[in-house]
Amino acid sequence: MLIRDLLKNQVTVSAEMHQTVLEVAAMMVNRNIGAVPVLQGGQLVGIFSERDL
Repeated sequence: MLIRDLLKNQVTVSAEMHQTVLEVAAMMVNRNIGAVPVLQGGQLVGIFSERDL
């Protein structure tokens, strides 16, 4: 199985560097996800997860 097969019908969620921790944490709670990729100018710069809280 390929990653694209798992993600085919899912909405991609990400955070931007300018967002606050509270904004991203609320988004994660509302979507019931444990981590989000962090982007800057469309490029991946990190991953923010529950462990970072």
